[in-house]
Amino acid sequence: NGKLDRAALPPPADEERPAAEFVTPATAVQQRVAAIWQEILGLEEVGVTDHFFHLGGHSLLAAKVVTKVRAEFEIELSVRALFEHPVLAAFAAEVDAKRALGVEPESEPDGALALDSRPTSQPLSFQQRQLLFLDDLTDGGATYYAAFAFRVTGELDREALAGAVDVLVRRHEALRTVLLVNDDTAEQAVLEDWQIDIPIVDVTGPDGEVDLLLREYSRRPFDLSRDLMLRPTLFRLAPNDHVLLFQTHHIAFDAWSVEIFLRELSHTYEAALESREHDLPPLPLQYRDFSRWQRELLKGDRLEQENSFWLRYLAGAPTFLPLPTDRPRPDEEISEAGRYAIELPLSVADDVRSVCAAEGVTPYMLLLAVFATLLYRETGQDDLLVGGPSANRGRAEFDGMIGFLANTVVTRIQLAGNPSFSELLARVRGAVLESLEHEGFPLERVVDLVRPPRRTGVNPLFQVNFRTRVGPLPTLELAGATTAPIPMEVGIARFDLAFEAHVRDNGISGEFLYSIALFDRIRVERLAVAFKRLLEDALADPSCRLLSFELPAAVAAANGAQIRGIRGARNPQPDVVE
Repeated sequence: NGKLDRAALPPPADEERPAAEFVTPATAVQQRVAAIWQEILGLEEVGVTDHFFHLGGHSLLAAKVVTKVRAEFEIELSVRALFEHPVLAAFAAEVDAKRALGVEPESEPDGALALDSRPTSQPLSFQQRQLLFLDDLTDGGATYYAAFAFRVTGELDREALAGAVDVLVRRHEALRTVLLVNDDTAEQAVLEDWQIDIPIVDVTGPDGEVDLLLREYSRRPFDLSRDLMLRPTLFRLAPNDHVLLFQTHHIAFDAWSVEIFLRELSHTYEAALESREHDLPPLPLQYRDFSRWQRELLKGDRLEQENSFWLRYLAGAPTFLPLPTDRPRPDEEISEAGRYAIELPLSVADDVRSVCAAEGVTPYMLLLAVFATLLYRETGQDDLLVGGPSANRGRAEFDGMIGFLANTVVTRIQLAGNPSFSELLARVRGAVLESLEHEGFPLERVVDLVRPPRRTGVNPLFQVNFRTRVGPLPTLELAGATTAPIPMEVGIARFDLAFEAHVRDNGISGEFLYSIALFDRIRVERLAVAFKRLLEDALADPSCRLLSFELPAAVAAANGAQIRGIRGARNPQPDVVE
């Protein structure tokens, strides 16, 4: 068919490195940088000619590297530096140059992280304030609840498990922080008196009963003014067969926090079994320290700089995406979620890594470019705003902290001029890096700045979301037992349409999450088919222009004139959402 068969091509010469070519880091800076790379990437050795992203690095790991380098060398450095200098020798030279120029980290506000005075209550973080508003908007619904569960086979000591969880609730203040709301003011306060219990629910019915119970228990309401933000429940299927569920609220948990919690629970459970104290290192900061730091930081010149960036970055951007829907948009923003999963073979994952290496992008950027192409082909809109999560942990002191630090960052993707997929990758790369340099600016502040037209039942600024996970899912290890994660069913749709990808060594999986109030499953199935076709064609020939990619016949027929009329068209934003 005239397209490149990349799988049949030999690897480029610069991707093959015989063992003899390994070059040991020589300078002190190279050695220190190599040690950081080894720690973050989980490698035994890294040479000066090694490429960070060829070693398995991605955006989140790059952020971790830069955070550690900033702290160790006491320099100002952005994530962009690692993308622009991904080879260790070049990155170490950039670190050297920053040190020589005396480019120190931005000074912190006086007392922002001082620990000598911690008031019993203080203002909310911006993340807490936004979720409190949304919680009120949905009458305390389950939209911003989260849950994760594990099948536990083998001997399980319930008393040791309860003690291990209690240690973590004591260790991480965010898990016992409540919100005190009085008229127009709201503060956070840390509970000093609490009790953790792990109730046992006997399950004697068919296997499907467990799924129903997990769904029911993961939607139990939280009272943010009095409840702990963590609820464990143990479902007993047999004497040595359990399902362990943890229900949380996003106001105290983000994805990073889940990994911390599971890692530390594995440690504290083992210590409890052996009747000894755990030896986890003390936490340098608590969540209320982050809240204070955040508020002190976003003042004065720093606030003006952030305001100026986002006003420029989003100037003239359309804030409504006219995706074709199967039903009129309801008045409520909250809807039940549907889920459509896809699985891509190992050959596609290999091609993704190959093209990422050739184009200097990450899997996140490549898959986001495909998602943007799909939206472009569906709507004809060549200027897109897509939301996505950001870890927002730019200080080493925040690495081990449980709490809601994550932010939602909007990325603007411009597809005007019918670019090639390779050109689009360069645009997406620049847009992602630019927005991530400002990941700490709260989304609610961005919305207040831009002041998008408010429409009934429409999320402001953007209505689609995209995220990826690279590597294995977080695991829980309980001494004496075998554990396996249980996929939790999606409950509430926070966006019209979202895509979540999981990039693993043995393939790529993903799922489309959608509002069932807007879309029928068959429409989302067609979107999934189109996404896979676009990805395969883009990998086969990145030089191909976006409008030249052929969509499957069923998808083209379903969208009819809308797809045929895209070329050169740009849909205006409607005054009325239909």
